[in-house]
Amino acid sequence: MIVGYFCASTEIRFIIQLKDEISKFESFKIDQRTQQSEFWHTLSLEIACSFLPSDCPLLNHILLSYQKHHSPSQTSIPENQTLDENLRVVKPLYGIENSKFQPIVRELKGCHINLPLSTIKPAGITV
Repeated sequence: MIVGYFCASTEIRFIIQLKDEISKFESFKIDQRTQQSEFWHTLSLEIACSFLPSDCPLLNHILLSYQKHHSPSQTSIPENQTLDENLRVVKPLYGIENSKFQPIVRELKGCHINLPLSTIKPAGITV
């Protein structure tokens, strides 16, 4: 799940970078897709931080990537406005040893992912 969510986030981010190509599609909303990319990356980071030890290379890569692309500390703070962001600290589950990372992630309240799971047919049994 960690790798799958991270890959989904990365692919969305790569598609967004193709602005000239995706501008042809009226239904593709860059702001919405950017938020979805952050959503998948946050899920991946939460699971990784909850279950993997901090010396795991996969966890380190996902954390560094999150800090580079989505970190709340990179958000500009407007001087004369209030900023309505909910942040939380991701802590490892009890019993996970060697846990030195506790990243701060943004809660995305307006991000809804609609997966058409009911229309996916199960794979046939192959012997």
